Formats: sequence, structure tokens, C-alpha cells
Amino acid sequence: MNKGYVILRKIIKSRGTEILRDKKVLASLLEDLIPGQSREKTTLTLAVSAGVGDLFFTAETSEDAARNGRIEHIREFLTEELGLTGQRAAYIVNAFSYALGFHFVEVDPNETTDYRELAERYEKEGHKEIAALLYGVISDVGNDEARFKSGVALLKSEFAEAREKGFEILKRIDRKDACYLVGVEYIEGKLTERDFQKAGYYLSKAMPYPKALLEMGKLYFYGWGVKPDIHKAIRLFEQYLKKNNWSGSRSQTCEWRTDNVSGQSSQRGISNAQAAPAAVSAQDSWADTAEDITAVLNATPFLIECYYEDILCTKSFRSMEKLTSLADFQGWRMAQRYLLSYYSDAESDHYNEFQAEKYQRKLERNKENPYVRMSRLHGNMGSLMMELKITSALYMYSEGAYMDSAVNLRDHLILGEELNPNGHEDNGALSYLLMGEMFIKSGAVAKNLLRAEIYIRNYLETVSEIKEPKNYTNALIIYSKLLLEHRLGTPKWNSADKCLELAEEISGEPVREELIADLLKMVRYYGNHGESEKAIICLEKAVDFGYRDDYSIIGMVYLNGDDGIEKDEEKGFYWLKKFYDDYMMERLTLEEEVDLGPIEFMLGECYYNGIGVANSREDAIVYYQRAIEHGSASAKEKINFIA
Repeated sequence: MNKGYVILRKIIKSRGTEILRDKKVLASLLEDLIPGQSREKTTLTLAVSAGVGDLFFTAETSEDAARNGRIEHIREFLTEELGLTGQRAAYIVNAFSYALGFHFVEVDPNETTDYRELAERYEKEGHKEIAALLYGVISDVGNDEARFKSGVALLKSEFAEAREKGFEILKRIDRKDACYLVGVEYIEGKLTERDFQKAGYYLSKAMPYPKALLEMGKLYFYGWGVKPDIHKAIRLFEQYLKKNNWSGSRSQTCEWRTDNVSGQSSQRGISNAQAAPAAVSAQDSWADTAEDITAVLNATPFLIECYYEDILCTKSFRSMEKLTSLADFQGWRMAQRYLLSYYSDAESDHYNEFQAEKYQRKLERNKENPYVRMSRLHGNMGSLMMELKITSALYMYSEGAYMDSAVNLRDHLILGEELNPNGHEDNGALSYLLMGEMFIKSGAVAKNLLRAEIYIRNYLETVSEIKEPKNYTNALIIYSKLLLEHRLGTPKWNSADKCLELAEEISGEPVREELIADLLKMVRYYGNHGESEKAIICLEKAVDFGYRDDYSIIGMVYLNGDDGIEKDEEKGFYWLKKFYDDYMMERLTLEEEVDLGPIEFMLGECYYNGIGVANSREDAIVYYQRAIEHGSASAKEKINFIA
């Protein structure tokens, strides 16, 4: 906010509106409080000395209708009587309006000079259209409509300086569409430094402007400048669709779906022959709703994503109802894919073979969403632009510019309906892989392991014709780690093993060692939270994957039992003997020396008493004697007893 505005407001707030009638004191305060020798100071003190404060005091005590007339009279007084430029007059009027709580627009008293110089320069260089826009900005001070149009036109200029001026103009206009454009610019950071909090501020001011609702929903979706919240995101996306006169209930009047590539349609509950006219009439009625279709394609993929996450996190009945409606009645392939994944998860409590087969059949029949088809007819899908953005994002990501990459990809979900059915690795599939990785560790978006798991799975399920083994292997390894992630629920060992087997088959190299560090973190996590059984299972897996430090505790725990772990003598002997053999064969890399005495004594006990292995007095004596060599008093007593 302009310093002159703020200081004038503080003076009036602390001294009361009566200060406006005291020209000398008010001018003196402004002189003292506004720093330096600036145009703001000279402009305001000149106005106060000329009695403008007294005129505003009269306006402040007037009724609203009369007040507007008085303010216009003040503006005329400043330009005609005092001979000020329109820019400086507008600055004075809006400074006092802000101070008194009236409607105001932020105006820079230096703006006229800046714009005139820039306009003259462009005029000399032969860019008359841009010069005309800048001259228009000067002459249209106070006319928000005209200045908004000029600002938007300047934003489209090929010259960076002109675009920056357009951005400055829009920032000073108190219009919702202007605030929306400013908010988007703070997200993209093309003309100013990226600032998501400022983006949120301007988008909030712009609401309920429909596009502002959409962009604000994305801030909550990605956790940019705000705490991530899918429920707030859902509300904003749904409001956006409502503002565009669309809702899920539209399917009530047009419930048709594509059954095959040729475009035949069937309406629920009636024959294809009866349904055909309905489908045709639906298409005809949509021909005039290109903007509605664009709105649906902009927001619905985000809603599908949010509904699915909500189902997985909270088992929300409302979200399941909404997602099912989008899949069954409106033909959204993305929704059908998510429901197929949901019901076909054999390691979950929501596995349902019948429902999984149902959505598999739907996907096989439904080659293209009707909204996508209609959008193609209108030529407003925007896929080409998104393809270009993804290409740029891939380069940015490779260069380590994660935030730029994430912002470029923020609309990638619009390609969710177009993930190719032929199994090739296209940009749509790559965008899911890229965003999945960013939701894990890049810092460019709020960490969201559940969404990362969903996105990586989307990539893996889409790319059946493997063209880039490196990408696919990397995705399999990441997905395996996510399947074992304790923060996403119970580890899915079987699915993770299958992914790792496939990764090794494709790459021709061992990849399991890459998961050891993650498994050891899980061992510590479960151990600290009293879940001993899960901790031991994770340690077993780590050993299977190549862990070569001390893991003798596995055998000891199974032999003796522990909180939450049933005694299992066969497992206990197997793991203790395996560790001992690995140690003796020098297959381990130990950080600390292991005391073998207790281990050898326990193995002797197993052989002597037939614990998890057949009785063998001879083998028992061998291990007791080895234990004695390592200082085991218990083994010495046992040998004496046997003798």
C-alpha cells in the first residue's frame, strides 16, 4: 500500500476526522511523517494547504448519494482550480477516500511521468499500438473499466516492460477480474517474484469470480501459500462449476456414455435405438456451451482426484457417491480408472472382484469421455498447450527448478482423461510420474505420499508398452517404497515384491538394495510405537533385500516370543542359524562387533532340546564349546552338566 495513503489514514484514525479542518496541523503532520522529499508528500501537503481536507470532512458527513457528487466536485477543484494533472488529482482523491474508509483505487502519483516517457519511447520506435495504450492509461485515470482493458492489452504485449506496466495497472484496480489476473501472475512468477501468499490474497479478493475459485482451489490442492486441504479444494471446485451453471445433476438430463469407438451411445434403462435421439439432442444442446465444457474439463479432474483421496483417507460416502456418478453416469475415464484401482486392490479391505470387473469393462468400452469429444468439436481442449507445458516442465525438473516445473504442471490433470489406451509413454503419463516424485520430496508442493502413490500407479498402469526402461524401473522402485510406507497404512508386501521383481527383470540389475534404508526406518518407527511384529517383518525384508548388519535379534525374538509376537521355534532357529552362518562366512558388514557367546549358546540349546530343529547332542556340544570360547558362563555350566 502507498505510504501516503497509510500515513494519512493513521493520522485521521488517531486524531479523528476533525483534523481535516485544521490545514496547518494536518500539513505539518504529513510533512513530518512521510519520509524524504517525495511526490506523495508534496502532492498531499499542497492539497491540504488548498483546503481539500475541509472538503472531504463535508463529504464524510454527507449521505452516500451526495458524497459521490461531492467527491467528483473535489476532483474538478483539483484539476481546474489547482491545475493538477488527472493522475495527481486521482491520487489525492483516493488517498483521502482510503483514509476515510470510502471506495478507493491505489494510484501512484509518479505513474503519469513513467507512462508518458515509456509511451513516447515506444512511439519513436514505431510501436504505435503500445504507445496508444500507455497514453490511454494516463488519460483514463479514475476510469477503472478503460484502465483494465489497457492493462490486459499490455499484458499481451511482446515487450516485457510493457507487460510489467500492464501488471502494475491491474494491481491498482479494484475489480475482481483484475485481482484474478494479478493472483495468477503471482503464481506463475513471469512478471514478478513468485509469491503464493500474495496470490492467495488477490484470488480471495477476486472471489466469487469463477476462475478465481478454480485457482484458489488449486492452491489448497497443492498446498501453495496455504495449508493443503482437499475439503476446501472440493468446495471451491464445486462452486466454480456451479458458477459456470454446471453440476453433476446435469447427467440427469443427459445420461449417456460411449460404448465403443464408433460412438454408439446407450441411455440407462432403454435400448440403443431409443437412446440415439437423446444422445444426438444432448450433443446439439451442448453446441452452445463451449465455455461450460471448458469449465467442466478444468475442474472435474481435480474433483475426481480429491474425491478419490477423500475415499481412501476418510471412506467418505459423499465422495464415493460423487466419484461413482462421474464414472457411471457421465463417462469420466479417470473416475473409472480410480474405481478400478480401488476395487482391485487385493491387499485392502475394499477389494471387490465384481466391481473391479465392472469398471474394467467400462474402460474397455469407453474410449473417450463425451465432454472431451464435445470439447474437441469446439476446439477448446487446451491439450496442445498442456503438452508444451509438460515438455518445458520436464526440462525444468531435470535442471533442478522444481517449483517452476510444478507450477507449469499444475493443470496436468486435464490430460487425465486422455491418457492413451495403447500403453505408450506419452507426456500425460510422464506428468503423473513427475508430479508423483515431486509430492514425495521436491519441496515444490506440499508433501503428499498418498497422492504420490496414486500418480505413480497411474503412470505404471498406463505405460504397458515400455519404451523407457529407466523411467519405468524408477517408477517401480518408488511405487514399491510407497507400498511399504507406514504412513499410508499397513505395508503391502506382496505388491511391493511383484514391483521389485518386474524392476529387476526390466533393468537386468538388482534393485532391492535401494529399499533397505526405507525398511530400516520402518523398523525404528514400528519399534518405537510398540508394534514389534511389524518391526520384525520389516527387518526380515531388509535382510532379504541385502541388509548385511546385525540381524540376530530376529531369531532371538521368535525363539523367546515378545509383545505382539508369537513364539515360533522353527522361524527362530532358522533366522539365528542364518545370521551365525553369514557371520562365520564373512558375508556381513558389521558396524559394531557382535558378542557371539549368547548366540552360540542359544544354538546349542536348540540342538540339545530340539527347539526348531532335530535333537543333536553332538551339534549342541560343538556350539556350547564355541560359546565357552567367547566367554559364556551359561555354556560352561551346561557342558559340566552334560559331562
